[in-house]
Amino acid sequence: YLNLWHGVGFKKVERGLTKGDLALPLAKKYVTRGTFYRDHQLLGVTCPTIEQEYINDMGVDLDHFIHTGYLRCEYQQNYDPIVTFEHDLRKVKGLPADTKLVVYAPTYRAKQGGTFAKAFPDYERLYRFCEEHNMLLIFKVHPLMEQETGFLKAWETYGNRPHFWFWDNQDDFYEIMDQMDLAIIDYSGITSDMVAMGVPHYIRYVFDYDEYMQTTSVHDNYLEKTTGKLCYSFEELLEAMADFEQRDESAEISRLMGELWTYAHGKEDFDHVIEAVLSFQVKERSFPTLYSFDVFDTLISRKVLEPQGIFFKIAEYMQQDGTYPGSLVKNYAFIRHNAELSIRETQVKTQEDRDSDKTEITLREIIDRIAYVYQLDEKQSRQLEEWECQAELENVVPCPKQIRMVKDLLAGGETVVLISDMYLPGDVIRAMLAKADPVLTQLPLFLSNEYGVLKTSQKLYFEVYKSFQPYYDFKKWIHYGDNDKADYLNARRFGIHSRRISKPQLSPLQTQMVEKLGTYDAYLVAGMMARLCDELYSDRDRFATEFISLCFVPYIDWVLRDAQERGYQDLYFVSRDGHHLKRIADEIIRERGLKFKTKYIYASRRTWRIPSFVHEVDEGFWRDYGSFGNVENKEKLLEAMHLDEAGFRRFFPEIGLDRIDFEDREAYRAMVDIFRDSPEYNAYLVQTAAEERKIGGLGIMMVKKTMDSISYQNQNGQNLLTVTKKI
Repeated sequence: YLNLWHGVGFKKVERGLTKGDLALPLAKKYVTRGTFYRDHQLLGVTCPTIEQEYINDMGVDLDHFIHTGYLRCEYQQNYDPIVTFEHDLRKVKGLPADTKLVVYAPTYRAKQGGTFAKAFPDYERLYRFCEEHNMLLIFKVHPLMEQETGFLKAWETYGNRPHFWFWDNQDDFYEIMDQMDLAIIDYSGITSDMVAMGVPHYIRYVFDYDEYMQTTSVHDNYLEKTTGKLCYSFEELLEAMADFEQRDESAEISRLMGELWTYAHGKEDFDHVIEAVLSFQVKERSFPTLYSFDVFDTLISRKVLEPQGIFFKIAEYMQQDGTYPGSLVKNYAFIRHNAELSIRETQVKTQEDRDSDKTEITLREIIDRIAYVYQLDEKQSRQLEEWECQAELENVVPCPKQIRMVKDLLAGGETVVLISDMYLPGDVIRAMLAKADPVLTQLPLFLSNEYGVLKTSQKLYFEVYKSFQPYYDFKKWIHYGDNDKADYLNARRFGIHSRRISKPQLSPLQTQMVEKLGTYDAYLVAGMMARLCDELYSDRDRFATEFISLCFVPYIDWVLRDAQERGYQDLYFVSRDGHHLKRIADEIIRERGLKFKTKYIYASRRTWRIPSFVHEVDEGFWRDYGSFGNVENKEKLLEAMHLDEAGFRRFFPEIGLDRIDFEDREAYRAMVDIFRDSPEYNAYLVQTAAEERKIGGLGIMMVKKTMDSISYQNQNGQNLLTVTKKI
């Protein structure tokens, strides 16, 4: 990979560039292919000073340098010049031969915007000046600056006038660079090429010097590496252009030529470069891998699983305190969440006003926003902040699998760092990591609110990149995290090999629970269940975890406590729904050493349904899960209603039993509603229930008795009930 670098001497480059819009894409370049450049690159270098800068800024080994001038400049001077367009610019514009050629060649300023209009606030005055002083002013700007409104407006108005030339970057300016009488420069590295090409006069037009120096990685000795009259305003520029020929800059140009082009030897450089390339042997070296881990839901989690659960805990603290506004206490989870969103939006939209790239927020900023809206005093706001940190620390749950992975990597001598987008203070997060496993506190932690930038913008990854001194030097970067955007997509866009960590998710049932209950305890239970279910592989086990543990066990726990208060000794569980309930009861009784006896009764639920009606018919009787589900013909309908045909016609003479369309479920449900609304039929069911609750009314006879059970049948030989001591 032959890199014939040009435009040398003014700015930090490649790895050394840590400011400005180019810094991030350059970092991605070295994250993705850095070791390729380390092993495969030959780099042209023009002088000892630049050589040392390239060692620092690009990580180039000494034996990978070629001492040479910039061949593009040297070709035009030592061979027949390349001509791809008309070089006589004066002729094209219809200007006399003594017209002075002046080029304005600025660098691009992405952050500041509107650079061209700031440089030339009065286009008409500038044009009249060039006309009066017999100058052709060439605007040779960066392709991105061509998109600025000010540049486009000037081009539209003055593009066809003779004393302005808006350069088309499809034409190679190096073909005519040596024709320039005056170069108006700022911070662009093209200045060094102009020195090499013999441009005799310079003006340093740095109207934004202080601002630019703060935002870009320009060398501190910029003024020593350039020449020409310094102009900080448009007025000073016009004055300097008016008398540029009267200034003798040859000594300064010679000095710069000697400093910047020490290794330049004209024609000899071409053979020298070719020989160096042909003799170069690539030696593949072994470079380490960098491993990074997200913190939350990757190395540590919360008992409540979701951050909102923490906010409900804070509401409990406020309720107990009694000094906070009632509306704040009641709606704190919602208020806390939206305060965070509000502060984040403000940070993003006020970067220009604040003159800051900082987009991340802190917990204190969130709480201060709430305090401002609800007029909390300093003590109350600081208490909210303390409570949230305390609740977060109490909620720490380690993620064992990923922690083991970190320990294995460290044991193997690998480099591991932690990266987190988080508003909590660093000392709190470090305490949380220590609670999970002390080894995690030994790792470098890159925390978004300490750097003011996020993983989602890739800028927090960039902070990791530039933390390595003298430069980032890894074969591969592998990142582990749970967030699709921050840890996966944006990490990949930065050149990182990202690995998704699966975070337990609340199921629809658990989500409904936390939304309906809206309590800290609900989040604790939901989080615990979600983690349990995440470790299971079968639907059977998930059902047991989610439904049995949440519904059946608490219910039986209540039954046993209630039975104990009532003084009951024997508890009966009816088949089949009672099967698992009895198992749960027996286990609780065993664990607690309770004195209950449990017995299991085998019986059809249909047998028990009507006798259970004491004062009125249960609403469930009319539903699909009651007697009227799965009814497909009149025989099943009569069985469900506990009637014969004569009885049906007696209660409902208006309904033709043989004309019922059981496939029309809407009509069928309407008919069941008629049954439900009939007082006579309801009275019949309650009376029948009373009779069937009498053993004799059922015509039951005991047919078998053993030491373990008693079985009963009706007069038709149908088994109705078995009482057993154990399943």
